[in-house]
Amino acid sequence: MKTKELKIQITKKEFQEYDKCKNDPVYFLNNYNYGFNGFTNKLDYLKPFPFQENLISQFQNNKNNIVLKSRQMHCSNTALVFATWKLLFHPDEKILIISNKTEGSLRFLDGIKRFIDSFPKFLLAENEIMINNHSKIELSNGSWIIAASSNQNVGKGQTLTMAIFDEAAYIKNLEEIWMSIGMVLGSKESNKCIMVSSPNGKPNLFHSMWESSKNEENDFVRTEVHLSQHPIYSKDLTEKIDDTGKIHKTSPWYEKQKEKFGYDEITIGRELDLNFDDFQLVIGKPIIEEIEKSIPKEFLKGSNFHDEYPEGFHIWEEPIKEQKYLIGVMTGRGDGSNYSTIQVLKVGIDSKELIQIAEYKGKTFPNQLAFMVFQMAKDYNNAFVTIETNSFGLATCLVLKNKLKYDKNRIFHSKMKTKKIVDRTHGYIANEGDEIPGFQTTTKIRPLLISCLRKYIEEGTLKINSQRLIDEFKHFVIINNKAQHEKMYYDDLIFALAIALYTKDSEKEIKETKFKNRGSNTSGLGTFSVPLETLKELEEFHVKSMIPKSKIIAKLLKEFLEKEKGKGSF
Repeated sequence: MKTKELKIQITKKEFQEYDKCKNDPVYFLNNYNYGFNGFTNKLDYLKPFPFQENLISQFQNNKNNIVLKSRQMHCSNTALVFATWKLLFHPDEKILIISNKTEGSLRFLDGIKRFIDSFPKFLLAENEIMINNHSKIELSNGSWIIAASSNQNVGKGQTLTMAIFDEAAYIKNLEEIWMSIGMVLGSKESNKCIMVSSPNGKPNLFHSMWESSKNEENDFVRTEVHLSQHPIYSKDLTEKIDDTGKIHKTSPWYEKQKEKFGYDEITIGRELDLNFDDFQLVIGKPIIEEIEKSIPKEFLKGSNFHDEYPEGFHIWEEPIKEQKYLIGVMTGRGDGSNYSTIQVLKVGIDSKELIQIAEYKGKTFPNQLAFMVFQMAKDYNNAFVTIETNSFGLATCLVLKNKLKYDKNRIFHSKMKTKKIVDRTHGYIANEGDEIPGFQTTTKIRPLLISCLRKYIEEGTLKINSQRLIDEFKHFVIINNKAQHEKMYYDDLIFALAIALYTKDSEKEIKETKFKNRGSNTSGLGTFSVPLETLKELEEFHVKSMIPKSKIIAKLLKEFLEKEKGKGSF
């Protein structure tokens, strides 16, 4: 480029300076980063921090960038500088700024205009400002920047070379906007996208794209900008060990911000510590992380015993002679809307320590689930069974008790809480106050379930072996003072575990009588009087599901048939 081509006359030194800025956005940032200084409360030169230089380099070198940041880390301002550099020094740039509200996009654009106003005149040597209204600035080189609203039609029909999503996690309709803009930007390799945001819960598109970028499941290059990278905020930075033993970074500035946020963990995590959680976890994150470290990588897959059970069962330990076991069950509809789950616990010598030794999670119908529970309860020494019976679970209970003739003293019973229940399929009627098989979860009982669950986990008297269970705990939160799963997640494994723990802890009869050992996994078969038609149905269940019969059920069938043969029935 020759000096005479410029719109205004500049010196040789200014031309050299112009050329340096044009060729290097980091140089441009370091020498012309003017903006509002929060410490001096005036327009001033802002010396960039190393993390800002890194961001500029990332923006320049990568097609798509996603930035997760703490508050007040100047990341939006850094994106502003990069957009201005593209506007000034690259012809035909079509840049769209999108924020949660139109005011945010206009504020971003206004920052660009003030930034340009602070330049020495020679930086505009090649350009004239052709359009300068409240929502657009356009230069004579054909480049423009538009501040857009966040409606779902934004960007449609426009030819874009770059889009900047400021505080992307807070933009409504981000999914719809990205569907159209993403296709436009993807049409050319030189096009760019920059998403900058602090966390705003989950699930949302920003969280999803951030998580996917971990394993390179999308083409976004991820950058974390934590307050500990800020020289001022991290002054006198130290490490502090909290009550759970986890190490946290802290500084005087950080502690003042915590006080400002009223020591609210969710707000602190979101605003300062790059934490997407927008609800308080029922079981603290440090405890979950500690348990996860000890989760076994494998279960007994491939063993003869494990293969007797259908897909969805995870078994970590086979039955042990004379050992006591407890089973908790949640019954799903079986049509895909939720899961049926089974938890099997081994009881320690002193009955205080429990170990999770088997688990099931799958889409199973209530009647079919009863056969699975029967098989597992028989295999595990006639285990004591607690089935949640609020809705579909009653069918499971009735099949287990009346059809399969599982020992009623080994099934949890409770008194009817509602006025009347009629199950015509199983010919069952119960009135208020009647004893029915199963556990009824009420608004009064639910908090007690959670309290019991937390006690075992926080005291370390429950050994968890399931990664699936831990994954549910990661999204098991307090919403409106109620423990429940986050949207798009489940808690069926958790509640199967909770009711098993609660019935063991709270029921005197279970503690003193019912929970006593009933013998080894092959003893006591004669105590079950199962009708032949039910045994045949059980056998048919295994044939249809292509699941081998367990040894204990095979033995039960054999003994029954031999008994009937001895009577001359065959």
